[in-house]
Amino acid sequence: MESIPRSCEFKIERNGPVSAALLGLGITHFSSACRYLKDLPYQRNSHKEHVQVVLDEQRGTCSTKHGLLKALAEENGCDKVQLRLGIYRLHGGNAAAVGPILDAAALQFLPEAHWFLRMNGTIYDFTFPDFEIPDLEQELLLEVDVRPDQIGSAKDQIHRDFLMNWLLADSKVHLSLDELWLVREKCILALSST
Repeated sequence: MESIPRSCEFKIERNGPVSAALLGLGITHFSSACRYLKDLPYQRNSHKEHVQVVLDEQRGTCSTKHGLLKALAEENGCDKVQLRLGIYRLHGGNAAAVGPILDAAALQFLPEAHWFLRMNGTIYDFTFPDFEIPDLEQELLLEVDVRPDQIGSAKDQIHRDFLMNWLLADSKVHLSLDELWLVREKCILALSST
């Protein structure tokens, strides 16, 4: 895991519920929280209303893990950590498990939503214990700044709007939005199983 910038490192204080929960686990610094969350299994949470669900269920996705880290930074007064939502090209070259699924759907890639952090202009991804999306920066099709409280609402809407526009613009893709979303769900399941 790439070291976080010194300007973004901080000692966790009891400034809120996320800070208190992590301190209760013996995690005292932001970089330690990043490592801890990265090592948790990639798996969907039962809900996204509160980012602490990651700690309660000891698992998480890109949205819940990064949302929790952003909330932690906010509780501790660190404004140098940005929570970002990107739409990137997901394909067999950057996630081998999805290759057969995309081939079966006759897709070269799938525009997938992914949450990550930006610190000092650099992407940091704490989603998977043993995997990072290669060349995520080059694969990005769209990137927006988001807040932790937008994890449930913003992602699906931004993603669906992007997919609809992509389908309208690409005459080679012969799937409806619902069919494309089913392909996406198969890809997520494949990623969860790796």
